[in-house]
Amino acid sequence: MKTIILAITFMGLITYAVRLIPFHGLKLIQELKVIDYLSSMLPIAILTVLVVFSFHLEPHPISLDTLFKLICLTLVVLMQIKWRSATLSMIVGLSIYILLSTVV
Repeated sequence: MKTIILAITFMGLITYAVRLIPFHGLKLIQELKVIDYLSSMLPIAILTVLVVFSFHLEPHPISLDTLFKLICLTLVVLMQIKWRSATLSMIVGLSIYILLSTVV
């Protein structure tokens, strides 16, 4: 019985420590220059990968779907340049693409 209580207490302490570490380590992580660099470069890198992937699987070089993708790509790039919000750019771009693909 003592070992069970000891094991439960030990697991509770470990669980608490694991959940507490990110809050104490957050200040150290925010001070790293690598994190600043990654936070500025990753949205552009992710958008680039998505663009390359979507055009790489295109069966025909000229189609209506390709035109829709180019329109939405242009919109996403312009929104990213103006507002610098990857989330907003992707949501609007995907929404317009879905709308164009379903309506036309």
